[in-house]
Amino acid sequence: MDPWGYNIGVRMVDDYIANTNTDRCGTFKETCTTLARDGFRMFLGITTSLENWSSNERECTLVIDDNPLTTFTELPEEHSNLCYCNIYCGAVRGALELLQYRTTVCMITDVLKGDKNTQLKITLKEVLEDVPPPED
Repeated sequence: MDPWGYNIGVRMVDDYIANTNTDRCGTFKETCTTLARDGFRMFLGITTSLENWSSNERECTLVIDDNPLTTFTELPEEHSNLCYCNIYCGAVRGALELLQYRTTVCMITDVLKGDKNTQLKITLKEVLEDVPPPED
């Protein structure tokens, strides 16, 4: 599910930039905040929040209280190990990588596993260098 999400995240950023008049975010925290506040609302119609920022602002938790992927989904017992909501991890990772942030994103809690909400841990690994395309 993560690779599918990654491709979705890349496309979401392209679409978001093309359809909004948003300035480039200056920091990782500002970028994550915009993704959580605007991106999830624009593309999924849901509200998310960011919590538990580390002191160096390189790690946080994205909380999805009302997860639309779980509304009509039940995991059969034989597929109980499937991390269906990992599509969110890939989408966040793909979106942030397109914006020059290499991250790891992993599921902390999952409604489909019996938790009260879905939480993703986002960790900044590296700020990528912005390389302009070669001139013709």
